[in-house]
Amino acid sequence: MLTALALEMSNIGDLSHEARRYRVVLDSFKRNVELLFGNTALSPHVDPVALAEAFSNWKMAFEGSRHMAGVNRTDFVFCAAGLMLKELFKARPLANLGKVSGQDIPPAAADWPEGYAYVNFCVSMAEAVLINMGAAPGVNQKLLEQPAFWQSFRENITDNISTAPGFLDLLFGNEPNWSGPDIPTFRPGMRAALGLAPPAL
Repeated sequence: MLTALALEMSNIGDLSHEARRYRVVLDSFKRNVELLFGNTALSPHVDPVALAEAFSNWKMAFEGSRHMAGVNRTDFVFCAAGLMLKELFKARPLANLGKVSGQDIPPAAADWPEGYAYVNFCVSMAEAVLINMGAAPGVNQKLLEQPAFWQSFRENITDNISTAPGFLDLLFGNEPNWSGPDIPTFRPGMRAALGLAPPAL
């Protein structure tokens, strides 16, 4: 199921390049929060300094791995979105969010609005870029609605924040490599495109 944000972002021309600009990320992230929590009593404050930190760290990681886009462009979209998710959890631009209730709020968003907002933003970014590429994105909606998935996700990133990209891959039906889910060259999709075996666990 495409998110409302993904549909809006897919109308941004040349999104794969525009998404590398902080202003586009800031505006899209604020819009993500508005779409998720606009009908609730929650008034989330987006910390622009923390978001800028996340973006800056993501941009460095992105530039360092951009050569992999030519290996498997679709998988690189998932890779870039996963790296963004990791940096959002590190910088926490929505750190002060508590639980929320409201009409049509998914259970995961109610229990963990901060994490849900980060995931929804990164899923939306990936979906929108894939749409612009002419691909057909799709998130595992059943997995998205499973409390056990979110509980495992939350526990794992608390222990090791580098696992965040692996959980985003699961949502898109990709096989993560848990020995290095945030390492682009460890990605099964990339290694398969290069004719390489998965790295040893």
